[in-house]
Amino acid sequence: MDNAAIGTGPFFMTESVVNEMAACGFRSTTGEAISYKSDLHPLFLKEMAFRYNLVDTGGSGMHARSSPTQDVIRAMSHILEGTCVSRVRGIKAYQKAAYDYIKGDIREALLGEFGSPIKSALEAVRYCRNTYRAFLENANFPASEHRTFLVEFLPAMQRSTYGPPISRNEELLALIDHGTVELIGGVCISAEVKPDTGKTNVSLFGSDIARTITADTYIVASCPVVDLSAHGEGVYRDLVRGGVLSMFYKGGLSIGGIDVDIDGSPRHSGPDNRIWVLGYPTEGSHFFTYALPHTTLYSRHQRDADICAAAVLRKLLP
Repeated sequence: MDNAAIGTGPFFMTESVVNEMAACGFRSTTGEAISYKSDLHPLFLKEMAFRYNLVDTGGSGMHARSSPTQDVIRAMSHILEGTCVSRVRGIKAYQKAAYDYIKGDIREALLGEFGSPIKSALEAVRYCRNTYRAFLENANFPASEHRTFLVEFLPAMQRSTYGPPISRNEELLALIDHGTVELIGGVCISAEVKPDTGKTNVSLFGSDIARTITADTYIVASCPVVDLSAHGEGVYRDLVRGGVLSMFYKGGLSIGGIDVDIDGSPRHSGPDNRIWVLGYPTEGSHFFTYALPHTTLYSRHQRDADICAAAVLRKLLP
């Protein structure tokens, strides 16, 4: 199989195809304005299916670009969504499901893009990122469709392609095997936290277990939400209230993220602005999808970082 052929995509969801779709006033099968779910996502799943087939058949399907069957499309959707371990009932069942999932993912990752049909299919996310970026940033989606993509579909793409290096997952499994780390989760799991003489008692209740863990340190942590309207307090609130930042709106609808200019400075923040924003806080306004470049693919992230750095230097060294 010609590995280079896999790394030259996209094959179907190209910028030219999507730009033509937008330029000709394409309407989805529902007769409404262009829809991500009806018009673009099928193209993306077809891209996944083609890449999966290239590896699975050893390249014998290189030119077989006919539309995949519905069974194949459903299989690609399942790969994209991944195994939802969090829906497993019971702590013990969750622990086994999570362990097996990580172990299986390591096995596929070691095969790599050119050895694992699953990883090859998921690489479609990387190869199609510039197509997504061009479509989203050129305002080709209605506001509601833009937000639907960011809220419903993009998280699945991120979950299926982001993650720690293989070595970190191997270390995690080793710590679990040793009994140093224990994974807790699953459906119908509740926890009660009570401080007690400098320590913290965490009581866990599930369908198959009830126990109390005494911890020296209890850390409350969460991933930040990009949508500024969800931040009721803190630095985001203060910056928005002070007029330094503004949320990104499209057609009167909050899409999420900070509205920024081309150099990364908050739009309409005034000539004396000394704040620049890159990456996920700008999602919607500037669409990134990945922080790192991919072999043979242009890195928008590096270009924007260079533009931002130049703007900072112009401010410091007029």
